Amino acid sequence: PYFRKEFSSSNKIKSARAYICGLGFYEFYINGIKIGDQVLAPAVTNFDKRSLKKLLYPYDDQSTQRVLYNSFDITKQIKDGQNTIGMILGNGWYNQRDRTVEGNMWYDTPRMILQIEIFYENGETKIITSNSSWKYSTGPILHDGIFSGEFYDARLQIDGWNKNGFNDSRWQNAKIVRAPSGEMQPQLAPFDKIIKTISPSSVQKMNDSTYLFSLNEMISGWAELKVKGSAGDKITFRFIGEEEKSFKQSDTYFLHGGETETWEPRFTWHTFRKIEVVSKNIRLTKKNISVKVVNTDVESAGSFECSNTLFNKIYDNYLRTQRANFHGSISSDCPHRERLGYTGDAQVITDASIYSFDMIQFYRKYFNDVEDARNKNTGYVPHTAPFGGGGGGPAWGSAFVIMPWKYFCYYGDKKILEDYYEGMKQWISYLTTRTDERGIIVREEPNGWCLGDWSAPQKIEIPEPLVNTCYYFHTTDLMKNIARILEKKEDEISFTKLSEKIKEDFNRVFFDDEKNQYWQGRQGANVFPLAFGLVPEENKKDVFNYLLAQLEKTNYHFDT
Repeated sequence: PYFRKEFSSSNKIKSARAYICGLGFYEFYINGIKIGDQVLAPAVTNFDKRSLKKLLYPYDDQSTQRVLYNSFDITKQIKDGQNTIGMILGNGWYNQRDRTVEGNMWYDTPRMILQIEIFYENGETKIITSNSSWKYSTGPILHDGIFSGEFYDARLQIDGWNKNGFNDSRWQNAKIVRAPSGEMQPQLAPFDKIIKTISPSSVQKMNDSTYLFSLNEMISGWAELKVKGSAGDKITFRFIGEEEKSFKQSDTYFLHGGETETWEPRFTWHTFRKIEVVSKNIRLTKKNISVKVVNTDVESAGSFECSNTLFNKIYDNYLRTQRANFHGSISSDCPHRERLGYTGDAQVITDASIYSFDMIQFYRKYFNDVEDARNKNTGYVPHTAPFGGGGGGPAWGSAFVIMPWKYFCYYGDKKILEDYYEGMKQWISYLTTRTDERGIIVREEPNGWCLGDWSAPQKIEIPEPLVNTCYYFHTTDLMKNIARILEKKEDEISFTKLSEKIKEDFNRVFFDDEKNQYWQGRQGANVFPLAFGLVPEENKKDVFNYLLAQLEKTNYHFDT
């Protein structure tokens, strides 16, 4: 949907501000000029109550909701006299119906709310709000989906739709629709932005109509097309990433015809290193395609360099991989196939992220996502936040303790611990209900399966209960420290006793005191208890030496 609204302004303006939320995504114009350099806004949250159907994984939805709005200084954009507001809405996560392999998780159809406040030097104030006096129509965006891409027919473009004097007599009046249930809050987390523009490194003509454009690196973003042709000429893009797969990432563009046309999608992103472009009527060269690199605009906060070129390359690969996974101020598991904020993936890279990027507002937002997604009755924390399905186990939900703790350790912000303390405490209580008669966590909810050592290079051999119980101890041990910092003495004593019991139960079940190893000597089985402090003091040296011997046997490769 395209929306427009004209208004007049006749006095000298002191200041003007716009407050806006368009779900799933929006673009906002005043007098034909796009406001702000953000893309794919606002950041994704658990927007609304929804009817979750056909879920692949069990999820008792006891979530809370919030919706983020954006604000802009528009003092310079408003002219004396007549002005026009323009809005385009995309589906985004709010109306995501492309990927349903894990269930139907969309919320509702696109909708928006806007308020402009104009303060004049004479003391007067003018308020413009979104209401049924606005006009709307459809336009050239015939389909947009996060996973499936964008379908754009330039023959349907509406010249001047967001400028003064446009004849909107054939447009309909906007409809007032249900507001999302989420509480509206300002988006303090960083925007997604176009970070840089790069050119393809090469182009290969595969046949009379197919071209293969290649990049020097895998990127997250989209392609910009610049061509001249006839009305109705069709150009399709297929974005190819790992293992030569596209995961159905594609865009389609029909030319308007006439002058040179420049186009790029608005409401999707892809992750790719190659682009297969089919153009039957227009011959293409490298000059016709440029590539926009897009991710959440987190500032660099640290760097690494050494004399080993391999280490430097690994670090550079990490940075590009991490940036590609930053979208909507969540750190996703992959930016193309699932695109979900897996809690397990997030917790294992917390240190690396904070060392490399300014994660202060990014993580504040993500902790709210986890708080919203968790079950307030049982304490269960799901495997993704905002919730979008996904498998996992206690190592995933434990992010709700591990990440705020690390945030505090790096940034010194005790309020983070205070804000989420009750939820973190409830997570430990939940884990306690998941144990068997040995004190070992053997299941999660409600059907009992968990991922453990996920995923080993060969066969997964470490039992899930070992990994589960290691995280049970680790988070309980952290809560002991958190309670002490927050001066909750009774809780500190309680968590101390519980962690001691978990340690005793764990070693009774999994430690082989004759061989000084855990669970048949697999690397991970020894690494987890060593890393989390589960190994009895008198056995630490022997277990560590056993681990070194294991590594030597595999020529210092991982089996975990």
